[in-house]
Amino acid sequence: MRQGGIDDKDIVIIKSLESDSRKPWRQLAKELNLSEATIYLRIKKLEENEIIKGFTIKVDPLKIGLSITVFLLIKARAENITQIKKELVDLDYIIEIHEITGSYQFLVKMLAPSQREVSKAIENIMKIQGIVEVNTLMSLNTLKSGENVIGALDYWLNSRH
Repeated sequence: MRQGGIDDKDIVIIKSLESDSRKPWRQLAKELNLSEATIYLRIKKLEENEIIKGFTIKVDPLKIGLSITVFLLIKARAENITQIKKELVDLDYIIEIHEITGSYQFLVKMLAPSQREVSKAIENIMKIQGIVEVNTLMSLNTLKSGENVIGALDYWLNSRH
């Protein structure tokens, strides 16, 4: 067993599903030289343990008109943090929120169709009580995106740093 209660077979299953979550179990079983029952039981266990949190699709933001990716560093008053979290989570144009260390409290990723819409969104965010500063970082080009959790795990478990 590896860290997190998964073994090498689980890692191979997850890696395959990360690249194509629609892959039929029969095909997965054949590729991994395991029985379909083994694949089913392992995936079920991974879901029950919330290691696999669902099967989803990947949408290309550019192809649906969301051509601007912006990261916001948000500084907030300590007494307003809980309320700010709730309000940020409710903003649909924000796709990621991270609590961070350093002089800012949040790193936020948002998508927008234009710079004008980014400006409006930042104005709305600045109206949230307790936010004292928003530093904007506009992405020029995405070089790597997506979740390759198992790739990261493999690196840390198998590399000689």
